Amino acid sequence: MVMLPDGHHLWPMYLDGPEHPQTYVSLCQTTHANVHRMLRAMVKEGAWLPRSKFGTGVSIYAHKIATLGFQAWDAAGRPTK
Repeated sequence: MVMLPDGHHLWPMYLDGPEHPQTYVSLCQTTHANVHRMLRAMVKEGAWLPRSKFGTGVSIYAHKIATLGFQAWDAAGRPTK
């Protein structure tokens, strides 16, 4: 079975992020799910969380993408739709 990549906005649109091609990355489905899981946890906590908080199996890359999303959302004043 071939897994097609998922599209992800670095600053997710559900957090009022812009829809610009420059903020779009392709991720495998597992990485995409992990990024959103980590980003939701950071938003809920209201703070950046280290990768160790998410257990084993979470890549450095996925954590970096979640961190970039959190930082963009935070720098924009933490908007919500």
